[in-house]
Amino acid sequence: MHSLDSGARICLMNEHFYRSISTLQNKTLRCVSKDSITSMRGEPLDVMGCIDIVFFIGVDHFVHTFRIARDIQQSIIPGWDFLLAHEIQVKQRYFKI
Repeated sequence: MHSLDSGARICLMNEHFYRSISTLQNKTLRCVSKDSITSMRGEPLDVMGCIDIVFFIGVDHFVHTFRIARDIQQSIIPGWDFLLAHEIQVKQRYFKI
C-alpha cells in the first residue's frame, strides 16, 4: 500500500519494501543527518539511511531521495519535500496527484 501522507515532511520507504526491489540492492545507502526523524505520534523512527530513487507516476519521471525506515507500516510515504520539489499539486477532493 502506498500512502499520500500530507503531514510528512520527508519521503520515507519501509525496509521490507526497499529490500523487495532488487535493483536498489546494488546501491549503497547514504548516511542521514543526526537530526531525529519522528513518527506522527512523536516516536523516533529507526532510519537505516537514504537513497535516490528513480520512479514513474503515469508517464512522468522523477528522481528523489527517500529515507529507509525499519519501523513504518506503509511501503512509501511521499513527503512535502517531494511534492514541493516537483511542483505536484494534490487535488484534496479526490486525493489524486
